[in-house]
Amino acid sequence: MKILEVEYLKGIKDEYIEVLYPIMEKCNNEERLLVCLYFMSELDDDLTTLNNIEDNLRKIFPPIISTNYLPKDYASFQASVIRGQFDRETENVKKGKLRQENKLWIRVGRGRWRNTDLGNERAIKILQQNNVKIVRVQNKVFNSWELLSEDILLKTVDKSVFLYNGTGVPMNIRSFFDNSLGRGEQKLIKLVHKDKEYLANFQLDNLEDPRSRIIWKADFRDLIKNTLPEYYDLFSTQQDIMGINLPKIRFEKYKKDIYIVDFIIPDNIYKDLDSEETEDNTGTKEYNEENNTEGKVKYYYGKKYERNPENRRKAIEYHGTKCKICNFDFEKFYGKRGRGYIEIHHIKPLSSLESETKIDPKTDLIPVCANCHRMIHREKDNVLSIEEMRCLIEKNKSK
Repeated sequence: MKILEVEYLKGIKDEYIEVLYPIMEKCNNEERLLVCLYFMSELDDDLTTLNNIEDNLRKIFPPIISTNYLPKDYASFQASVIRGQFDRETENVKKGKLRQENKLWIRVGRGRWRNTDLGNERAIKILQQNNVKIVRVQNKVFNSWELLSEDILLKTVDKSVFLYNGTGVPMNIRSFFDNSLGRGEQKLIKLVHKDKEYLANFQLDNLEDPRSRIIWKADFRDLIKNTLPEYYDLFSTQQDIMGINLPKIRFEKYKKDIYIVDFIIPDNIYKDLDSEETEDNTGTKEYNEENNTEGKVKYYYGKKYERNPENRRKAIEYHGTKCKICNFDFEKFYGKRGRGYIEIHHIKPLSSLESETKIDPKTDLIPVCANCHRMIHREKDNVLSIEEMRCLIEKNKSK
């Protein structure tokens, strides 16, 4: 069994090709597309375009056994190998030859496609049948920084964040911002919070072994102070802050030198969990932080289940606080009262679990707004998937 270590599923990296190419030689085009989209399954919807799918699929596309065709040999590779698969499945559903729940792909926007949950299960099975096991690599932690993925970085706030208008960036994660600068060089970057841009400098000092820092302007300093006033007061009066859950600044790559910034406040996450009602507002909470498990059934439908607040925190750290279905942002709509609030949906309903199960906050949990969450669960015997919800919204936009 070959082990393929994967930090995130945001495209086919060059180091995956050596393992995947020989497998794809044995597969048909449907199976190749399923595997390709599995490795793109953690991309945002706007990046699942046909062109991006084609770019990734070409990396692992061997000659067709029957025709010896390569991508360059097709009159239109995208139309034949990619759109053709989607169109055939869509037509089969229309003709009643295929049930909706058996679809392998789903359209999440104009010209944007994903595997369904069933499609991803098929892709994993294809890999397993070819003796390849996917192993998810844990987050990388460097001092007060935590690299969650290629595109997401967390910074736990410290004294420098509040009092010195910036923070040091460890050499190990310098490439997240820029690894091309030399001693004494700097570049302008943009930090975007709730659609407002803040300018900052990413710079290296003049030492022989240069240190890197982000230095932001007064407006971003004021944003931090106004967002986290009680923590500003703490750091202003105390040298060391121990024994509390400190907030984190979440950086997400958007475009070159542009980063979406949000604030993760653990105390608020735990308070929201305490106040959040479950299906029938009955039962008691029980946490099992040591084992990081949840979903022990206390009753069947309509009862309260065990929920681990650490899983919730990790899901928000990774996915952010914007609804992954409709993009609703509570803070943008409600201001300070909505800051940091979002509900968390278990992609596999807890009521369907027979026993405790291991939860991966990156893949099993997703942030959703209250409206979308209610619609997902409105019919207890017909809980909608994330893909079905996105399709429902897309369909009704045009009405």
